[in-house]
Amino acid sequence: MLNILEKQVRCPTCKTIISCTGSPGEIVRITCPSCGFLGKITFPQTYNNPIKVVEIQHLTKTFGKFTAVQFIPLIIFPSILLAGLFWPIESIPSYLQPLSYIIPLRYGIDAERSIMLRGWGISEIWVDILVLVLFALLTLSASVLLLKRKN
Repeated sequence: MLNILEKQVRCPTCKTIISCTGSPGEIVRITCPSCGFLGKITFPQTYNNPIKVVEIQHLTKTFGKFTAVQFIPLIIFPSILLAGLFWPIESIPSYLQPLSYIIPLRYGIDAERSIMLRGWGISEIWVDILVLVLFALLTLSASVLLLKRKN
């Protein structure tokens, strides 16, 4: 007869209660739905105290790849719509037009249109390229600082 044990554990990061089930001696990986905490618990081999969890081990505190995928529509779709890919930026409502200046995709689209439609060279689109390089340096610098602070 297979015994299934059930236990509720508290996430060490955000204190959310996580329910998990497993067999005696089984190692179960858990993921907190609130903060993305990943860990594992080991159910005891003995039947004396079947509810006791022997170990909660921290694997990593990060957003999982599935959590990151959920944020793609919130970033990519507005970027495409506000960057002028499908229609000119002038046809976007006037209160949204200033947002297009903080989207790097706008500068890439402007540069590509200038090359393909107007036949311009690098001497005419250097401002767009400079802005794209600055966005890349800003993003890289921010990621390096965040990684240093995390470690």
